[in-house]
Amino acid sequence: CRFRAPVVLFKRPKQPFYYVDDPQMGWGQRSQSGVEIHEIEFDHEEILREPYVHPLGEQLEACIRRLDKRTAESAFQPPEASLISSSSS
Repeated sequence: CRFRAPVVLFKRPKQPFYYVDDPQMGWGQRSQSGVEIHEIEFDHEEILREPYVHPLGEQLEACIRRLDKRTAESAFQPPEASLISSSSS
């Protein structure tokens, strides 16, 4: 099953041998909107610990803001805009 939402992948530059042939680590097959890859320089066990949690949080916030902006730009026109265009015809 594929979903429409984009995937944001945080990964280390050197992955285990079983992911060597797939830089998207299998996520490319799951998302219709692609995979945004961010390389991190710390281990999985450290991801939610100081001092690594703050830079990760900042990267996540930037990704969410970018996705929110993209979603807002592709949204439908506000109701008042469609009322103006239909009443002027």
